[in-house]
Amino acid sequence: MHIAHSKRIFATYEGATRGVRLSDLCWHLHYSQLASWREYAEIVTQVQCTWYREVKIGDEVLKIQWNPARMANVLAKTEPNTNEEDFCPLCLSRLPYEQQAVVYFDEYLVLCNPRPIFTPHFTATTAKHVPQDFISGLTWMLKLAYDFSPGFSIFYNGPHCGASIPEHHHFQIYPTGMLPADSVLAKGKGDRYIEINGVIFSVPSFNERGGVLIAGDDSSRLFTAIQRFVKVLARCSKVEGEPLLNVIASYFDSLWRIVIFPRIKGRPDAFYREGNEKIAISPGAVEMGGMFITINEQDFVRLDAESIISLYREISFPVYEIEGLVKGCVEWLYE
Repeated sequence: MHIAHSKRIFATYEGATRGVRLSDLCWHLHYSQLASWREYAEIVTQVQCTWYREVKIGDEVLKIQWNPARMANVLAKTEPNTNEEDFCPLCLSRLPYEQQAVVYFDEYLVLCNPRPIFTPHFTATTAKHVPQDFISGLTWMLKLAYDFSPGFSIFYNGPHCGASIPEHHHFQIYPTGMLPADSVLAKGKGDRYIEINGVIFSVPSFNERGGVLIAGDDSSRLFTAIQRFVKVLARCSKVEGEPLLNVIASYFDSLWRIVIFPRIKGRPDAFYREGNEKIAISPGAVEMGGMFITINEQDFVRLDAESIISLYREISFPVYEIEGLVKGCVEWLYE
């Protein structure tokens, strides 16, 4: 892949040199794009001034953001468009004229997200036009989490589970601490945990949705553990290909921490209703991490603890089923 000659390239990264970290380069990219890309600067200003609400469920304080700029993402079709001749906003040659990228090991392009949820909010997209797939990109996700540490975390949305452009593989990067789930990742393990071959499995007490936290300091062992967990999950999946899941990953204190949220369904029934009965929320990793993105005032105002609990229960694996998946994965690793 030879892309470094493109005028769209802001910088290249092939490992920290002379004290320049990936996060440093991307901060510089963010500020440069604010100065050179008017539309980006305007939308970032809107996000910085957006409205937030908080809803408490149990001991967890969830966030609700009103972000009309995310309308295209929330309402996007969930079926991948495999026709490469169609417009793909993540392909280098089809980026907006003003948009630039940091080339990451000649494999990924790190871009400022033009419809951000956070400030800053980056997207790491493959240089090649290949479909969204978690396991094929897992090694790179772990590497990105390491190189973006300690200030940023990574999240992944499955092709039927929150990804608005499922035909092009990508991760998203956000400032660590912005999601309520980050406090769980900071602990590195839940109250009850199993450690095998240097990998820690635990089922944290996320309110009303099940998730598994997998942590370790060896990326190879961690890769094997996560891969086998996803295979166990696939056995009880009702969709073809990759099972429904969302993932958040971070690295600090010499430990990778990955939380996987298995899903029962991609969107709640209320998303497909008409009129005032419709709730325009398409849950992805951000929502599973505890922040709900709303695109209209009605949903922003009316979301409460009861409706969020109902939504989580509709789309999430219950905790007892997560414990069964972890047990099956651990038994497989012991074989």
